[in-house]
Amino acid sequence: MARNHHSLSDRLWQWFYTAAYRILLIWWFIFRPAVQGVHIAVWCGDRILLVRNSYRRHYTLPCGGVKSEEDIRLAACRELFEEVRIEVDPDELGLEGNYLNRSEFKKDHFALFEIRFTSEPPLQVDNREVIWAGFMTPEEALHLNLFPSTERYIRESVDDNTG
Repeated sequence: MARNHHSLSDRLWQWFYTAAYRILLIWWFIFRPAVQGVHIAVWCGDRILLVRNSYRRHYTLPCGGVKSEEDIRLAACRELFEEVRIEVDPDELGLEGNYLNRSEFKKDHFALFEIRFTSEPPLQVDNREVIWAGFMTPEEALHLNLFPSTERYIRESVDDNTG
């Protein structure tokens, strides 16, 4: 019984996230805001961590917005913990670069961080905002429906390793 209640609760949260995301898309379409975000590329050997949110059809790196006055490294640590329950020290994150993503009708200026593990950290998703998380090779990932900035990063990482 508790399992069914939990599942219903998860479905309601997923509906809420989807509705909120669609409202945000309308807001972004009208106002075309500039926002600050973080993306975190988590590597374990030659495999990268991807997540899938309940409100998007794309797979992406763990990512999210930076709160007002929040340090970007702390935002990256917060997002990584919120999405998959990986806890890292901000000094463990390497800044790979700063990018601009113009999808979703906004100017998303984001810092891309990388972190590498020697063994896969345990992953835990909330089944509300994040419904799936897992490690895969870049070649496997490129067969998925990837968010544009995630696809660009993975393609560049493949090109760097082959070139």
